[in-house]
Amino acid sequence: MYERVLLNFGYMEKLQLSKPAPLRELLTLALETEGDNDWSKEEGGIELVANKLRDLLVSKSALLKEYFSIVISEKSELIALPEIIPNYVPPMAKLPGFLLRLSLDVNWSEEKPCFQGIADELALFYQIEGGRYLDHSITYSAHKKQHISLKWVIQHTILPAMSYDFHPPRSLEGAGCTIQVACLEELYKIFERC
Repeated sequence: MYERVLLNFGYMEKLQLSKPAPLRELLTLALETEGDNDWSKEEGGIELVANKLRDLLVSKSALLKEYFSIVISEKSELIALPEIIPNYVPPMAKLPGFLLRLSLDVNWSEEKPCFQGIADELALFYQIEGGRYLDHSITYSAHKKQHISLKWVIQHTILPAMSYDFHPPRSLEGAGCTIQVACLEELYKIFERC
């Protein structure tokens, strides 16, 4: 997913949410469930922390929209997410945690670490993770609005998209993580003999 974010940097399609999602409520939910439980004691309460994080994301909305197709309205609502893989909608149960990590874990002060951090968080958000789907066997197709199985989505949407753009780093070649199945140049040599 990370590679797809980088390859489509600045040119991602938008995945419109059916209803605008209020950032403050999502961040509050994430702070209560995923965040450190000391927020209520140290920072003046979860609500104050959620407001600060919401304000940070709203202040960065132009950057998020231009480069990553994350659209945040002036009313502090999430309007759209990037469509990293066509016809794949990430598990929305991960949305509050994504927004929390986006606001806390990204280095917003330096350009390169900022873009890398956002790409990292988008890749984590879009990855398939057991237990995060409302129904393990059903997900939605983004454009067709129909129920299809998660297995089908993995097989016919995610894996073809990943194999098309996947370029493993050289460090993985010797570790046995990737295996070359065929070499186009060698296939040409074989077929030239026929």
